[in-house]
Amino acid sequence: MIGHWLSQIGLVIRLEMRKTFFSRRGLWVYLLALAPVLIFLGHSLSEISNRKERQAMNAAHPISNAALRSITEGMTIEEVVEKVGEPFAKVEFHRPNASFDSYQYTDGDNVFVFGFRNSRLFSVNERDRDTIPKDSVIFAGVFQFFYLRLAIFFGCVGVFTNLFRGEMLDKSLHFYLLTPVQVPGKDTAVLVNRGWIYAPDGTSVDASRWQESTTRFEGYADLLPGNTRTAPDGVLRRDARIARALDYATVSSLLPYPVSPLYLVATAQDTTKPVAQRVERLGTPALDEGPHMSYAIQWFAFAAIALIGAGVVAAHSRTL
Repeated sequence: MIGHWLSQIGLVIRLEMRKTFFSRRGLWVYLLALAPVLIFLGHSLSEISNRKERQAMNAAHPISNAALRSITEGMTIEEVVEKVGEPFAKVEFHRPNASFDSYQYTDGDNVFVFGFRNSRLFSVNERDRDTIPKDSVIFAGVFQFFYLRLAIFFGCVGVFTNLFRGEMLDKSLHFYLLTPVQVPGKDTAVLVNRGWIYAPDGTSVDASRWQESTTRFEGYADLLPGNTRTAPDGVLRRDARIARALDYATVSSLLPYPVSPLYLVATAQDTTKPVAQRVERLGTPALDEGPHMSYAIQWFAFAAIALIGAGVVAAHSRTL
C-alpha cells in the first residue's frame, strides 16, 4: 500500500514538474529571476576584457600611478605630454572662442581622464578598477530595488497565475467522459457528458473501465462553444479521441458522423455499479446571480486598505 502511494506521489510530482516548472508559460519567471545574474556576468566578462586591454596598453607605454597622480590642474597639454607621454585615447572639440580636449591614460589598473580647456588642464577624473567592495554596493542596490521591489512580487504573481491558469488550460489530471448517443431516425448524434474520470498522467484514459449499461440519462442541456476553435492544438490524441477543450469544431473533427451542437450533462448517478467504478457526475449549476457582490466587497476593501495604509505611512513619515 505504501509503495502504491509513493508511486502515485512520484507520478504527480513528475507531472507537475513537467507541466509547471518546465512549461513555456513559466519561462518569463526564470528570466526575471536570472536577469541580474546575466547582467553581472556580462559586467564581469566586460571588466576582464577591459583590464586585459589596459594592461596591454600599459605594457606598450609604461606609466606609473605616481606619475599620473602628479599631474595637477593648471598644467598645459605640452607639460602633461612631456611628463607622461601621449595618451591612448584623445578627443578634441574646438569652437571659435574655446577648445576642449580629453586625454586618457592608464597605469594598467585605473583610467585617468584629463580635461583641457584652451590647452590648460581643468579637471582630473580617475576611474578606479572594479573591486569587491564596489561590486558589493552595486549588488546591494540591485537586490533592494530589483529583487525586493520587483522580482519577488511579479515572480509570485507569475508562479501562482501559472499554477491556476495552467491547470485550467491543460485540463490535466482528469477528463470529461463524453459519449455520443444516436437518436433513432436521425443521423446526428447527441453527446452526453457523463462526468469526469481521474487520469494520473493527464494524457491517456482507459475508457473500457467506465462503460455503463444504460443509455438513458437525466440532466440538463448545454451548447458546445461554436465561435472558438482550438484545433489543431485542441486535439490531444486523435487515435483515442481525446481533446484538450470542449468546443464544437474539435469534437466534430474527432467523430465520423454529424454531432448536435446541443449536448446533455448527466447529473443522475449510475447506481448499478460500485462507487469506485462510477463516473463522477457533474453537479447542477447554481441558478443565482453569482459571486459578484462578494467580489465587489473584496475590491472595495483592497482599495480602502491601500488608501488608509498610504495615509498612515505618510503621517508616520512626517513625524520622523
